[in-house]
Amino acid sequence: MLFPLKILLVEDHPYSRELMVLWLEQHYEQVLSAADGLEALELLKAHPDIRIVLTDWMMPRLDGMELCRQARALDRDQYLHILVFTARTQREDLLTALQAGADAFVHKPVDLAELQAQMTVARRIIDLQEQARQKMEALLEARRKLELDLEAAGRVQRSMLPQEPPAIPGVRFAWAFESSGLVGGDMFGVLDLGGGRIGTYVMDVCGTGAHAALLAVGIGWVLRPAGLLTTASDAGIIPTPPDEVARCLNRRFPVMSRSEQYFSLLYGILDARSGQLTAIRAGQPPPIRLGGDGVHPLRIPLAPPLGVLPDGDLEIQPAVHVLRPGEKVFFYSDGLLRVLGRDGLPAPVSELVRFLEPLRGLDLQSTVEALRTEVAEVRREGLEDDVVVVGFELESAQV
Repeated sequence: MLFPLKILLVEDHPYSRELMVLWLEQHYEQVLSAADGLEALELLKAHPDIRIVLTDWMMPRLDGMELCRQARALDRDQYLHILVFTARTQREDLLTALQAGADAFVHKPVDLAELQAQMTVARRIIDLQEQARQKMEALLEARRKLELDLEAAGRVQRSMLPQEPPAIPGVRFAWAFESSGLVGGDMFGVLDLGGGRIGTYVMDVCGTGAHAALLAVGIGWVLRPAGLLTTASDAGIIPTPPDEVARCLNRRFPVMSRSEQYFSLLYGILDARSGQLTAIRAGQPPPIRLGGDGVHPLRIPLAPPLGVLPDGDLEIQPAVHVLRPGEKVFFYSDGLLRVLGRDGLPAPVSELVRFLEPLRGLDLQSTVEALRTEVAEVRREGLEDDVVVVGFELESAQV
């Protein structure tokens, strides 16, 4: 790839300078000349597109070596190739020139064939540098466009997250969500299923970035009352049992065989009238219950992540717990355990229990804010995974 080269010749002898300029103009499009190093520096500052400098060693005011040093100190976007004319042949002199910033030498008296060969080498190096620069610019532009696409995808993903809790008497909600990037694989939902029943889920697609986010959005789209979460029956629209929701997702998204992905799910239905919570977990850590008797993980049988096993091989059992007024339950992603962990390893669930124990006296929102603060401390150094926390508190129940 050839493009016009701007060349600067620095030679204090007027006759030699004139002859050299005439020769250079026969081969190159743009040639500037200077009588000494000081004049050359001014031209370098005024013409940042100069790519090659041909300079004599011995000159008044500022010699070739000092010109090399000061030229290298200039703030330039492009590399400057410097050829030095010299009659010196001693090894020490040539090392001095290289250390000052020279790239190569042309011996005096100047042999035009040697000069042409050195200029060809310089041209080849500059062309390679220009190709690398243009490729880098193309990569940066592609990255910029990708980031714009990811930002748009992130806005779509965030638009699917709950904005306001459902207005269900007797239940209070609070949540926190922190993404490790512009898009991520974690989703959650708090959904009114009718009849005083609320569906709450935390879902985590393995991995991060666009692939995980696309799958998360697809799964989130069907985890709606108009999707898998309710079923039409003779009695009207009723909530789909959590274990059946998991089986339906496993059938609909057999992603391990297609893209080597899988996803975990914690899903529960809370009946605000009775305080009954029916929940399943597939590959997710257990919810935490805060009550008068302490802080405990809820016992829910652990099933494998979804999207891995054929439907007939998936065994998933729901658990039923009855909450008392004033008790809180927290669903969360494993990213929260990573925040509480050390040395890049997730903490055990018992560590989260210990963290929450002193917070039992706080209201629901304050407890979630305490967890959010802990996440924010880690976020300064960079989150390794998305973090979701969804809490709900039973204010009253009529059994």
